[in-house]
Amino acid sequence: MIDHDASFPAAYSVREADVTSGPPDVSFSTDGVSKLAPAFSIDVVCATARRWRGDVFGGTDPLRLLVNGAAPDVLLVVAGGVGYAIPVEEPEAYNVVELRPLTEVLPALNAGLIICVGLTKLLALGPDGSEAWRSPRLGADGLSGVRIGSDFVVATGWDAPSQREIETTLDLKSGEPIAKT
Repeated sequence: MIDHDASFPAAYSVREADVTSGPPDVSFSTDGVSKLAPAFSIDVVCATARRWRGDVFGGTDPLRLLVNGAAPDVLLVVAGGVGYAIPVEEPEAYNVVELRPLTEVLPALNAGLIICVGLTKLLALGPDGSEAWRSPRLGADGLSGVRIGSDFVVATGWDAPSQREIETTLDLKSGEPIAKT
């Protein structure tokens, strides 16, 4: 079963579907991702009563997740660390999240953003599912302890030159670094 983060309200319903239940209406894939078999399939029912089924192709990383977007008609789907921001009324117009692999996804409710965590950077998705900002490199080998405050986000990463972990605080609206400790 795939986890579903419903922190933001949605004007659609989504559930994992049986991969063998027939051909999909749309397939979500990108360059560098095997298209031999989908990681999973989803069934979506939109507020307009439109229904569609999609096959989602992903990478080999473990993260598989459904996340309600900051706008009620956007869905973020993560399959094997590959993210797709999908406008549910026009699923063929999906955007690939240009950060791989995604290791965690966090809603920033106060800012209307979805924070995508990669190995060395953060990327924020705006309400329409497009990239709002991308952080500079915050660590050399994986980020940990990413947490969101009212107007900031904090990430801890390994700093190779100093041979220690460094905590970086970023402005939540712009992604600009505010402080490093």
